[in-house]
Amino acid sequence: MRGGVNKKSWTILLVALLAVGAVAAANQSYELYQDVGEVDPVELRTFHSVDELPKAPAVPLKQWRGTKHPDLPAEGSMLNVSAPKKESGFHARDLRVYLPPAWFSSPRPQLPVLVLLAGIPGDPDQWFDSGQATEIARRYQQQHGGVAPIIISADATGGTWENPVCTDSNKGKVQTFLTVDLPRWVQQHLSPNPDQHTWTIGGLSYGGTCAFQVITNHPDSYGSFVNISGERTPDDGTSHESTVQNFFGGSEDKFKAQNPEDLLKKRTYPRTAGMFIAGRDDSSAKTALKHLQPLAVAAKMQASYHEISGAHNFKTWRGGLNLAFPFIVRRGGLES
Repeated sequence: MRGGVNKKSWTILLVALLAVGAVAAANQSYELYQDVGEVDPVELRTFHSVDELPKAPAVPLKQWRGTKHPDLPAEGSMLNVSAPKKESGFHARDLRVYLPPAWFSSPRPQLPVLVLLAGIPGDPDQWFDSGQATEIARRYQQQHGGVAPIIISADATGGTWENPVCTDSNKGKVQTFLTVDLPRWVQQHLSPNPDQHTWTIGGLSYGGTCAFQVITNHPDSYGSFVNISGERTPDDGTSHESTVQNFFGGSEDKFKAQNPEDLLKKRTYPRTAGMFIAGRDDSSAKTALKHLQPLAVAAKMQASYHEISGAHNFKTWRGGLNLAFPFIVRRGGLES
């Protein structure tokens, strides 16, 4: 009996050690977790329905700043809700939304929106966990009277390992979800700045590629983009031929009609601005984004290219969002 107990105990210990080893390996590859000293211990209140949120009138930020707000909470809150799918029917996973302290005042200011997209593998939690989006927003709002963008981590894949190539196809209408369903839901429920040119869409890896696809195909849906570690073209992970066959009906012309690189050569985007960001140790992303940035400038975008410490991992993606945040808030009208 005792031998059986010991065997069971060793089995449990072995499983635990293997699990820890797997986490350690993933962390080494993707820099998922920060050092212990950098982990923020604050747990924010979480709402699970828009009906739970407080009601308040919304006013332009300039008007809001002209009055006092004794009811301003010290921290913002999270909202976890089902993704809107009315027009797209896309099987997106739940939205993760950060609402800064100013949003909970009455009246509340009309704030810009930042939509963030994960990579593959990935899920909407990652931008707030490994991506440090909440901490970056908190540092900013602590210096700006509780004001920060509304941050939404949205699902542009439909599953951890899914790759719908961020387009509208028989695999899912991702573009319609990101440019119609999501903005419409935000306008209806979150009292944002109604001018969507103050909004930014950004992402990491696949999410960065997708953000650039959205901004080039639908420039009126968002005014700015942040492309961190994205690819040169939409890619299903197999080949260009497979991508065209499976997502564009086998038509190279249909692919080119939606491919950012081709769009930049025939359209102009004078109201669009963005940042391309790559890790210094990520040769693939550096090559792709260095190629796209001058094309974006030639298409009259205000587009910059940056390299920061890191590879194709969360060290780069956390650092990229931190680097881009002043640009995001400036484009959002929070600073002149």
